[in-house]
Amino acid sequence: MAAKDNNAVNKEGVNFAYILAALIVLGIIVTIGTSIMRSDNGDGQISSMNERLERMEDRLSGIEVMNDRLSSLDRQITEFQIALIERLNSFESYMSQKIRSANTVSDNLHTEAVKAEEKPLPAVQTETALKTKDKVQYHHVKAGETLYRISLRYNLSVEELKRLNNLASGSVIHVGQKLKVSDN
Repeated sequence: MAAKDNNAVNKEGVNFAYILAALIVLGIIVTIGTSIMRSDNGDGQISSMNERLERMEDRLSGIEVMNDRLSSLDRQITEFQIALIERLNSFESYMSQKIRSANTVSDNLHTEAVKAEEKPLPAVQTETALKTKDKVQYHHVKAGETLYRISLRYNLSVEELKRLNNLASGSVIHVGQKLKVSDN
C-alpha cells in the first residue's frame, strides 16, 4: 500500500516538474519574443535565443531520462519489497514450526521427568550403612538430590528426614551436606 502511495507521489512530482519546465520554457519564449520586438538587432538575438532554446530542450530531455530512471528504480524497489515480505513470511513460518517442535520435545521431557519422580527408588543401603548396622546412618548429598529423593531412598517421609536433621520447613540442602537417615 505504501509503495502505491509513493508511486502516486512520484508521479505527481514528475507531472509538476513537467508543468514547471513547460512554464519556464514558455516564459523564456515570451521574454525572447518581447525583446526581439523591442530590439533593432533582431537577427543576432534570434540566433542567441535559438541557442538558449536548444539548451533548454536538452535539459528537458535530461529530465525525462531521469524520470524514466526513477520509474525503473521505483519498480525495482517494489519488487524487492514484495520478495522481502515473502522471505520474511517464509522465515516466520519456519521459526514457528521449529518453536512448536521444541515445545513438543520440552513437554515430552517434562512428562518423562514427572513420571520418573513418581516412581519410588528402591531402598539402597550404602557401604557405610551396612557397616554401621547398630549406629546412626548418614547420607552425603549429591548434585541434583532433593529431600524427597533421599527420603524415598531410605524409606522415610520428608517430614521424618527433616526431623532427624532439625531442618525447618523450606530449608535448602547443599551438595556434600551430611544428613542423618536413621536414628539408631
